[in-house]
Amino acid sequence: MSMKKNLLFLGAAMIITAFSANVNAAGNTTGKANLVDALTLTNKADLDFGTMCVSSASAICKMDLNALRTTTSGTISFITSPAPTCARYEVTGNVSTSYNITIPTVALSLTGSPDLTVGSWQVRDVTNSTDYSALYQGKTDASGKGIFELTGSLTIPSGFKNGQFTTTFDVTIAYQ
Repeated sequence: MSMKKNLLFLGAAMIITAFSANVNAAGNTTGKANLVDALTLTNKADLDFGTMCVSSASAICKMDLNALRTTTSGTISFITSPAPTCARYEVTGNVSTSYNITIPTVALSLTGSPDLTVGSWQVRDVTNSTDYSALYQGKTDASGKGIFELTGSLTIPSGFKNGQFTTTFDVTIAYQ
């Protein structure tokens, strides 16, 4: 074999060796998993705007987190008995863990009348004495328990009829 061929063969072998040396590499990776207790939600009190007399074509009743009602539109006279109540929920889950609260659009119905709607929700994390109205969240305590309340504004449209307006709705929670 000539010297040129030997050098060419040697050069090709060096190039192949250089490229094949970097084909395999190893690195360390850590695997993780965080297991938490399942969340449970128990209704302890229903949302009840109470009894009222609406003497305008339409109105809005706002109930705060202390179950105090005010009129923000129209004319409403509030009857004191039975007393209005905020919805109240008990949460169980992982200790000292934050959770999100999802509240649907709610319509209270009575046959033959336009629906009343509830919106402008307010949420209070009773366990931690925190108003989370803007965020809709809460946090369990050191034992994994929590309590939150919610309320809102009731819109009474024109054309409503007198009667007991009712509905059921689902409030859901999920870990953040």
